[in-house]
Amino acid sequence: MKQALVLLTLLGGIAFSAQAHEVWLERSSDGSVKVQFGEPGSEYATAEELASLSAARIFDANAKAPLTATAQADHLLVKTQDGKSDVSFYADTAWQPWKTETGLQAAILYARTGQEHTKALQDFEFTPVKSGDPEFVLSYKGAPLVNHPVQVYRPGFWSKSFTTDAQGKFALDTPDAGRYLLVSNHTTEGKQTLAGNEVDSVLHITTTSFITQ
Repeated sequence: MKQALVLLTLLGGIAFSAQAHEVWLERSSDGSVKVQFGEPGSEYATAEELASLSAARIFDANAKAPLTATAQADHLLVKTQDGKSDVSFYADTAWQPWKTETGLQAAILYARTGQEHTKALQDFEFTPVKSGDPEFVLSYKGAPLVNHPVQVYRPGFWSKSFTTDAQGKFALDTPDAGRYLLVSNHTTEGKQTLAGNEVDSVLHITTTSFITQ
């Protein structure tokens, strides 16, 4: 995007990087999954922005073959294998690297919908402590992220900030029926190559959505 956008401010002072919307997944009643790209409740991607996700990897926990997405007006639509398994998303080419005060930075977008599997399938992910449970662990490459900020959107996109505990966990109250969305970010510093580009840091952005009845 040409104009930098601020994603979220967590805990009153920790800002996500400019330039990036997040991706989140929404399970529909027919079992299909919408890939949304933007800012929850306020701004959604254009067709051009959605095209930047064309190389994304989408899969469910029980499938060996990747899932395919079809472009719609303001989202991508994914037909799943069984209509109920957790679905995950990964993209590392949504934007070209951009300049920061410490050098070039790139981004990886991770997303998941569902609370079924309790083992992280991606490097940066929220996983439920128990299947279907509203207590989660936030981890990066298998290591819990301690005292780490998390933003939670409740139905209607009302939001609240949390911090993980000494075990990387946080628990939610889910009094309202509907979709809940968890969002967090983590930056890894140091020279690394991402999608063929050598960068000085990578911004990892992860989301998980689930529905309560």
